[in-house]
Amino acid sequence: MVPAGSSIRRVADADQPGVRIAVVRDHAMDFALRGKLKQAETVYAETPDAAFDLLRTGHVTVQAGIRPGLLTYSIQLPGSRVLEDRYGANVIGMAVRKGQAGWLGYVSEFIAESKTSGLVQQAMERAGVRGIQVVSQQSPN
Repeated sequence: MVPAGSSIRRVADADQPGVRIAVVRDHAMDFALRGKLKQAETVYAETPDAAFDLLRTGHVTVQAGIRPGLLTYSIQLPGSRVLEDRYGANVIGMAVRKGQAGWLGYVSEFIAESKTSGLVQQAMERAGVRGIQVVSQQSPN
């Protein structure tokens, strides 16, 4: 997320000298950014709220975070924007113990039907969650 008036339009634009990026230390976003930033400076915060305060007060140029959280923060900072592209993704899945083919089939069918029927989307909307993409294709792993 960037504040109003920022010239940064894409994640790649943020990796420039003089750009300071607020990141929650040891959070998934921190691990996703490690090794990707070559020129921008990482400024660590202990919580997402603290990272937002760094952006809100002008101590950083960008706030890294998960899209639903950034969309919520953007409402509190008029003119701010959540960038359209991303630097990583949190993938959520379900697991079934090896050798439980019956359960695997049931769970796989339930997940697929929940996505295609719109149940997952409806649940997110009822919960007020924004910015999450429901992927309809299952991973081959």
